[in-house]
Amino acid sequence: MKRYILLRGALLAGLLAAAGVRGSAADKPVVTPTVTPVDFWGIAPHFYWSGSWETEKNTVNRVNLALDLPWWDLSLRGLFTDRRTADFDAGISALNGGIYHRPTASRVLYGIVDEWGLPARLKNPWIRAAPYVENHKPQSADLKTEPSSTKKPEAYLYLGTPQLGPLRFFASTLLENDLTPAFGGGIDWIIKPKTEMRLEGFYTGKTLPYREASAWFSETPPLPERDFRFYALGFLFNSPLWGLASDWAYSETFAYGQGLYGNVGLRFGDKPWQFSLAADASGDRYVGRDGSVVKEGFRIGARLDRKGVRNGLFRVAAVLRGPEFGEDFDRIASQIYYRFPAAPPRSKITLRFSRISLELNRNAQNLAKIEDSAGALVGLKYGIWGGVLDGKINHLSSAEDHVLPFPVPDDSTVFDSARLAGEITCNPGSFSFGAKVGYTASEKKDDLWDTSIRASVRAKNGRLSLKLASAKFPEDWSGTITWRLELP
Repeated sequence: MKRYILLRGALLAGLLAAAGVRGSAADKPVVTPTVTPVDFWGIAPHFYWSGSWETEKNTVNRVNLALDLPWWDLSLRGLFTDRRTADFDAGISALNGGIYHRPTASRVLYGIVDEWGLPARLKNPWIRAAPYVENHKPQSADLKTEPSSTKKPEAYLYLGTPQLGPLRFFASTLLENDLTPAFGGGIDWIIKPKTEMRLEGFYTGKTLPYREASAWFSETPPLPERDFRFYALGFLFNSPLWGLASDWAYSETFAYGQGLYGNVGLRFGDKPWQFSLAADASGDRYVGRDGSVVKEGFRIGARLDRKGVRNGLFRVAAVLRGPEFGEDFDRIASQIYYRFPAAPPRSKITLRFSRISLELNRNAQNLAKIEDSAGALVGLKYGIWGGVLDGKINHLSSAEDHVLPFPVPDDSTVFDSARLAGEITCNPGSFSFGAKVGYTASEKKDDLWDTSIRASVRAKNGRLSLKLASAKFPEDWSGTITWRLELP
C-alpha cells in the first residue's frame, strides 16, 4: 500500500514539474489566458452532464467537472460515469480524475483509462481500420467516458516537453491496478512546416491469468497462468508530397510462444488528389498489447481520395484480407463514395444531392457458405429538409475450391435477405425532427418492418432528444431520452 501511494505521488510530482517547464520568450509569444464569464480568482470552472435512458435497457450518465488554472496552464478534471438498468437497479459506476497541462499535452490520470496511438493499434488489429498513414496517431491516453465492467482503475502519466527548436520529447507510464507497468515514449521532429517525423516505442510485461478454451475445438488451447512480454516500435514521416508509417510488435508468452505483427502505410499527395496504401500481417502466436490472442492474418488496403471545394469528397477504397501471408485472399470490403460540395452562398438551387455511396463485400472463409452483399445509399437536401434512401441485398453461395474474393454471382448463388430503408429529417432553427421506415425481406426468416421517430431541441448550453423506435413494427416499441448540459 505504501509503495502504491509513493508511486501516485511521484506521478503527480512529475506532472507539476512539467507544468513549470516553459520555452524561452523567443520561442513563443506571451498569451493572456482566456477566462470564461464565470471567474473565481482566475479559476474557470466547466460543467458537463450527458446521458441517456432507454426503456427495458440501460440508463447511462456522465458528469464531468473541470477547473482551469490559467496561471499554471493547468486543468483539473473529475469524471463520474454510471450505467444501470432502466429501473435503476443493478449497475456499475466509476469515479475518475486527471490533471492536464495543455501547452505540453502532459497529464496524470487515475480511473478507467483509454489508450490511444501505438499501444491501441497493437491490441487487436483486425477490429481496427487498415493502417493507413492517416491512422497512425501519436500515443497518449485519456479517461474513458463509458463505464466498464471488465477494466479496473489505472494510473497514467504522460510527460511532454515544449517545442525545443525542431524537437519535442514525450514519455508515458501506465500502472494497472496490480501495479504492473507499461512504458512508452518517443520523439517528434518538425523538419519544416507541414513536414514531421516521429519515432516511438512501447513496452509492457505482466502475468496473464489462466485461460480456458472457448470451445471443444478452439484454435487457442487452454493456457496456464503465464509470463508475458511485449515490445513495439513505431515510425512516421509525413510531408505534403508523401508519407510513410510503420509499426512493429513482438510478443513473448510462456507456454504459448513468440509472435510478430507488423504494418506499413504509404501515402502519395495531399490535395486535391491523395492515394494511400496499407498492409499488415500477424503471426500465428502473436499476442496483442492487452494480452489477448490475435488470429493470424494478412491484409492490404488501397484508397484514392479527391478532395474538392466546400468539403466535397470523392473516394474509392478496397480492403482485402487472407488467412495468412502468402495465402489467397478470401475477404473484401470495397466502397465508392461521393460527398457533394456544400451549396455556395446565395445559391438558388433548392433540391440537391448530399452524398451517394456503393459498397460490395464478400466473406469466403467458409466455402460451404460464402456471404456476398451489395449496398447503396443516396442522400438529398432541400432547404431545411433532408432525406436518405439506402438498400442492401445479401446472397449466399458455395464452392469446392478457392474462389475470387470479389462478389461475382455464379450458379450456386441464392437469395438470403434484402433491406430497404428511408429517412426524412427537418431542421428548423434550434429544433430537429426525423422519421425512418425500413423493410427487411428474408428467405428463411419472417419479414420485418422497423420504424422510428425522433425530435430534439438544442440550446446554447445543451441538447435534449426524444426517440421512439420499433425493431419489429408494430409489436415491440422502445423509447429513448438523451440529454447534454454544459455550463458555462
